[in-house]
Amino acid sequence: MAKKTNKINAHGEIVKRLAPTSDTLRTLFLHSGNLCAFPDCSRLMMNAAGIFVGQVCHIEAADVGGERFNENNTNEDNRKPANLIVNRRPKFTPYLECAPWGGQIGKWN
Repeated sequence: MAKKTNKINAHGEIVKRLAPTSDTLRTLFLHSGNLCAFPDCSRLMMNAAGIFVGQVCHIEAADVGGERFNENNTNEDNRKPANLIVNRRPKFTPYLECAPWGGQIGKWN
């Protein structure tokens, strides 16, 4: 089995995906107005039962090799509200790549 090599960002950190903090999620949901972030999409992020039916997506990927990965971002930068959006699945799922914590890495430009 091949040995996994760690990737290092411009700040000398081992690149790893961190789950968004609860404060970050609260900020994203408040700023979303309960609507998908994609233009012309008016789908709600929470259904009538109060269940979150969307997904959290990175604008710049949190991992090396992901879409728009920015080596100048720290691991913390990657999980801040400025680098995340919320959108609605399954409509946009074909354009997204799953992240381990249940969010998504955006592939749109």
